[in-house]
Formats: sequence, C-alpha cells, structure tokens
Amino acid sequence: SVPGVTFLGTVGEIVEEGARMGHCIATRAEDALRGRCYLFHIEHHGQRASVEVSAQGEIVDAQGPNNIDSAAAWWGASQLRSWAAGLVSQTIQDSHKRAERRRRAAADPNQLRLPF
Repeated sequence: SVPGVTFLGTVGEIVEEGARMGHCIATRAEDALRGRCYLFHIEHHGQRASVEVSAQGEIVDAQGPNNIDSAAAWWGASQLRSWAAGLVSQTIQDSHKRAERRRRAAADPNQLRLPF
C-alpha cells in the first residue's frame, strides 16, 4: 500500500515488467508462482526499478532499467525491507502453528494419518 510500489501478481505482469525494463525479471516468474519470491515494480521521483524479495524476507535484487543502479531501486528496496521482515515473522508463526497441529494430532490417535 505504498505509493510507487506495485506488486507484480501475474505472470503477464512479470513478463511485461521484463520487457518494459529491459532486464531478466521474467526468468523469476516460476519462482514467484511457487512462492519462492515476490516481485515488484517501483516508481520514484520519475525513475523506475524492479525489486525481488525472497520468501525468506531478503532483498535479492533491485535494479533500474537495463540493470543499472538507480535511486528508485534503492528507495524501493528500502520501502520493502520492513514488509520483507514481516514475511520472516509470519513464516515463523506459521511454522509454530503447523508444529502445534502436528503435536495435537500425535496426542490424539484419531487424528493420525495413515501412511498410505
């Protein structure tokens, strides 16, 4: 919800971003579909950039058109850092919830799943 930061939510948007920006972000589409990364388009003070955030909450790449460094890339990465940190926190919470469900299922034989 930050003005100037747009999530690329479809393969079409990712491919279009690669063509518009003149770089290889489209090669990350499959990883984005599998939830391994999140891709964003950035507009800041008349400059453009693309930013990749890993599922682990790390800024993987931030580049302007034709893979050049730009103020928009730096700004976009800085805007996404706090959001990315929240990914790690959410992942940890989800992991704890899954572990708790497994613990409860193991304590209740009626909840155990058959291995076939």
